[in-house]
Amino acid sequence: MNPMAQSGAQAVGSQPLPYRQAPGPDHQGRSQDPGHDLGLEADIQSSHAANFSESLSSMSESDRYGLDGLLHMIRNEGSDVGAIAIGQDLTALGLDLSQPDHRPLYQTFASPFAEPGSRPIEPEFYIPPCYNVHNVRPFHEQVASFADDTLFFIFYSSPRDIMQELAAVELTNRMWRYHKELKQWLTKDEGSEPVRISSTEERGCYIIFDTVTWQRTRREFVLRYEDLEGRLVSITGPAAHQAS
Repeated sequence: MNPMAQSGAQAVGSQPLPYRQAPGPDHQGRSQDPGHDLGLEADIQSSHAANFSESLSSMSESDRYGLDGLLHMIRNEGSDVGAIAIGQDLTALGLDLSQPDHRPLYQTFASPFAEPGSRPIEPEFYIPPCYNVHNVRPFHEQVASFADDTLFFIFYSSPRDIMQELAAVELTNRMWRYHKELKQWLTKDEGSEPVRISSTEERGCYIIFDTVTWQRTRREFVLRYEDLEGRLVSITGPAAHQAS
């Protein structure tokens, strides 16, 4: 055999052919197979879950749902139950907790599901100077300039408030009287004169402010003076002017 051919055959034979190496542990003893690592992690989690369930089953009902049971859930880091007990790290959701207290969150954190660098939920805005009102007079100084309908609205929308009392005083000054049984305000009809029946009641036509329709309606009925709020006199005649 040709010496050169023999040496060439030896040279070729001395080089190992490439082949797929079977997965095995590396020099530190760790497995190089990803599937093996996932299976090992799943076994560890299953073991944690089994130990957690066993520890809970050995507790009494009061301890299982008390602080002892909560402590076991917190220590069980590999379980979803432990994550529910401990909570979620807000920084893992993209929330920057190092921002100053006066800085709004919407500028840097739109939602846990928002893409990084997305636009904020609310755009920047400012209040125009024309919307800032200064030197507003107190309420009690403006009551006399309000219309009757405005006073009625204040009276019925501000129960047990000083605004209700001020509105009632102004309505009384304008010859309106509050009927305690009807829960409505009424005044005399300028087109007719009530007829006194006795010293405690009279019959006539009156203008009533209806709170349902928010309109003035004309009704004829017998008015008892004791039904009027705080006044035992007729709403007509000189006595009413003196009382108001």
